[in-house]
Parts: sequence; structure tokens; C-alpha cells
Amino acid sequence: MNKNRNWVFMVGVTIEALVFVLIFAGCMKEPDFKQEFGDEVAAADIDSALKGIYDQTASPYDIKKGEFSYMERTQTIETMPPVLLLQRGDTVTNRVDTAHEITFTIVSEIRELIDGVMKPSREEKEVPLRKESSVLSVPADEVVGVKDNKNISWSAVRDHDVTTKARITYHRLSKVDGFIQVPPLVQTHPNCGGLGTHACHDPLPVSVLRFDRVDWDDTDAGTKTSYLFVFSPKVPYFASQLLGCAETTVPYQGQRVKLRQCDEVKDFTFGQDPAPTP
Repeated sequence: MNKNRNWVFMVGVTIEALVFVLIFAGCMKEPDFKQEFGDEVAAADIDSALKGIYDQTASPYDIKKGEFSYMERTQTIETMPPVLLLQRGDTVTNRVDTAHEITFTIVSEIRELIDGVMKPSREEKEVPLRKESSVLSVPADEVVGVKDNKNISWSAVRDHDVTTKARITYHRLSKVDGFIQVPPLVQTHPNCGGLGTHACHDPLPVSVLRFDRVDWDDTDAGTKTSYLFVFSPKVPYFASQLLGCAETTVPYQGQRVKLRQCDEVKDFTFGQDPAPTP
């Protein structure tokens, strides 16, 4: 990661993460954690709602050399300040086109909280994408694989649920469209990270998807997790899911306390077309 991005891995950025999450506080319903979970929906209904969103977001075929996204993962227990768990910056350092395939070189620089210490790591991988593929409306972690399934995403939820033996139900699916501000760190880049200088202070269109997932135990008692996802069609491919949050309750000292974990895109820049050959 180059020097002008070294700031992204400073641990003292959790306040900005909290501010960005608060932007969406009005979008995320407060879980009531009662046994009345509301209208049930099928997983296929969530698939359909997300497909409509993915159809509007950037295509993997539009990824260019130089595309960059940076995310943070925070965890909040009850009303305590959020704890920074993970920082990750992904940069597309190369794109090679052949007749039938595109190969991306992706460098990921990571800092993860392990045993109370933020430990750095670096990954570099080449990821192929077939040009003849017609799969255009799927999330980044399914097509290009830059994000592992530890991320808060619908694909990670579904991958778990289709293999578990427990009964899982989904409830209260909703989708709304709206606008948010461009993330403050994006506004610091020349040309607003590729959005265009004029767009830096314009509202950024987003789609907000919410649903509840209930995990039933052998006594027919359910534990609810509320999910919130925010997408934008105006940002680079790897940043298209700007926010993913999961909120539930966990046992602690004889009671249940609220636990929320969020993956939030804090910064991004578009890649650039290669210079024309003389």
C-alpha cells in the first residue's frame, strides 16, 4: 500500500466509523427479540430483491487497474463504543485481457485485531474472470473472490444456512431507495475518487435492504438476527456494498445483551483506463 494510503491503517479511526454507521441509524430497525417475528419470507424473495439491486451496481467487467476500496469492521456491545476489529484495503494492481478471459491482480493489505493487538498481513492473488460469462449481477465475493465469506453479506448467510441442520426462517424483508453523503474520505481525493468533483457534495443514491433471520433450536425457541445492507450504483465494483450490519443478542453473565457487527466501506477510488498505445 503506498504512502498516501498509509493513514487507512491508523487505529484511531473508529469515531469516523461510528459517524458513518449513525447515518444509517434511521434505516435499521431496532430488533425487539420477541418470539413474534413478523411476516415470513422465502430465501428466494431475498435473492430476488438483491438481484434487482445488483443489476444496477457496477459490473465486474468494468473493474480497471487502480480500483481501490477500503473497509473497516467494527463491533458494538449494547451502548459501549464500537471496537475496531479489521481494516482492509484492496487494490487492483493489474488487469490483463485475453480473447476469453480477464485476469485481475489484487493486493489486499489487512490489519486484524488478534489477542488485543492489530496485526498486519498482506495478500496478493490473481483472479480470472471469463469474458463469455453472462453472470453480471452478482456480488464481488461471488464473481471475483476478493472478499472471503467471513464478510457480512447475504451470500455468506446463505452459504451457512444451506448447510446447517437447524431450522432457519426469514422475516420482514424490506427495500427502500434513498440518498446519503459521499463518504468523507472519498471527498479528500482528487476528482472525488473518480466520482467527479461536482459529485462530491451531491447526494449518493443508495438502496437499503433489511430482513430478519431466525435460528430455531430444538425447543422451538428462535434467536433473531437483523441484517442491514446498503448498496450504491454509483461507486466502484468492490465498494458497491457500502455497509453490511448484523445485530443480535448473545448470552452474557446470565442475561442477553445486544451485539452488532458492521462491515463499512470508508474509502474508494475508481480505476483508470490504460493509456492509448502510441
